[in-house]
Amino acid sequence: MFIYKAYLIRVINGASIKATIDLGFGVMLSNMTVHLMGLKSPGGIEGEKSKEYLKTLLPTTFTIKTKLDENLILGEIQSQGESINDKMLNSGLVDKFGE
Repeated sequence: MFIYKAYLIRVINGASIKATIDLGFGVMLSNMTVHLMGLKSPGGIEGEKSKEYLKTLLPTTFTIKTKLDENLILGEIQSQGESINDKMLNSGLVDKFGE
């Protein structure tokens, strides 16, 4: 896993965002889709609720631990020393991926 500074562009759903990832040395990956590691967002009304809740949790700038898996960027988002992924899972608004 690698740790980077990232900038929120928008929330796609309760388990995915668009972000610009700062790789350092002036290198930026823009408009990247990041899937929150270990999470799966439901569809329908519940999916909208999870999306809105994620919007309330995410600051515009955060730290992200990333992992590449079959051309997908998986990330664990950290803000103020807390895992946003864990907060989403504990909210009950998203499902654990793979279950």
